[in-house]
Amino acid sequence: MGRAGRGRNRRERAAVTGAPELSIIVPAYREEANLPLVCDRLLAMIDESGVDAEILLIDDGSPDATYQVALAQMERSPRIRAFTKPPPRGMGNGIRHGLRQARAQIVAVTMGDGSDEVARIPAMLAKVRDEGYGLAIGSRYRHRRNYEAVPGVYRFWSFVFRWTTRLTTGLRLSDYTNAFRVFDRRIFDRAAPEGGGFEISPEITFKAWFTTRRVAEVDVRHLKRTAGQSSFSFLRAGPGYGKMLGKAFINRLTGRWITPRPGAT
Repeated sequence: MGRAGRGRNRRERAAVTGAPELSIIVPAYREEANLPLVCDRLLAMIDESGVDAEILLIDDGSPDATYQVALAQMERSPRIRAFTKPPPRGMGNGIRHGLRQARAQIVAVTMGDGSDEVARIPAMLAKVRDEGYGLAIGSRYRHRRNYEAVPGVYRFWSFVFRWTTRLTTGLRLSDYTNAFRVFDRRIFDRAAPEGGGFEISPEITFKAWFTTRRVAEVDVRHLKRTAGQSSFSFLRAGPGYGKMLGKAFINRLTGRWITPRPGAT
């Protein structure tokens, strides 16, 4: 075995015997065709960057073979762990389930459809780990070349939400809602994550801002998925987005985050 192989094995053993520096949560619903590619890219990123990371594949009760594929990925590397979560479904519930399993203080979220440029994770991690940001968002909208693969209707509603959020919260970013991000889980010390659906993305953004006042953006390209269809819909996600935006506005006025009653989420 060569020196590079021995070095990789040492890093992999360290990842499974102690807390890694990064937990990568991959929520997945009906992504049986995409998970192998996502794992390929994540393992390549880890190998090339030397980041000590674990990969948590979170199946959201998919009706296809997503969980079986996730289990098969565990055989590839001790860094990969697979879980299937009970109802209710939803990306936010999947991320929250992943947070309960994660062993690292710093967490990354990347989607199971392969649309995220995961090679940018080390740059996002550096913002949080080395520069003290509470959150680093993968920003799709600072350069046209990065969002060419984003459907036009998504870009329109992202534009509307962006300007509404700037007026409501005072936080000026180019991309509030991309689920692809790295954050320090201490942003939830004052208020635990509550979003069950796609609204958890702006929730994380707002809580990071109001907790640390330090939110960074790292340019990323939005990639075309290779198989399947997205389950995202602005019509379904809109009420949750509005709810989180309302809570952010109240937080700006009062300094407090309105938390749900026990059992309400």
